[in-house]
Amino acid sequence: MYKSGEGGRCVMTSEWEREDLSMYNNAERPWYSIDRNGKVDIGNKYRDNEKIGLDKSGMIKFIKDWLMEVDKHQIHKEEREELIKLLSE
Repeated sequence: MYKSGEGGRCVMTSEWEREDLSMYNNAERPWYSIDRNGKVDIGNKYRDNEKIGLDKSGMIKFIKDWLMEVDKHQIHKEEREELIKLLSE
C-alpha cells in the first residue's frame, strides 16, 4: 500500500490480496487508488491504462447497491460496527 504526503493528489494506492478476490477474478494484479477529491480508480494491473474510474457519486452508488444486495449475515458484527463508526465520524 502506498500513501502520499499532504501535497499529493492520491491519498492511497493498494493492491488486493488473493483472499480479497472471488474465485471468478481474472485480473492479473488488481489494484485501486483513492484521491482526496473522492475519486477512485480500479484496475487490472498497476500503471495499466485500462481502468474503471469512479467519482464520489459513483462510489456512493456502488457501496449503497452492494449493501442493499449483500446477505447481511455475510458481514460480521465487528465489520458492521467498523463501517458504522467510519460513517459516523
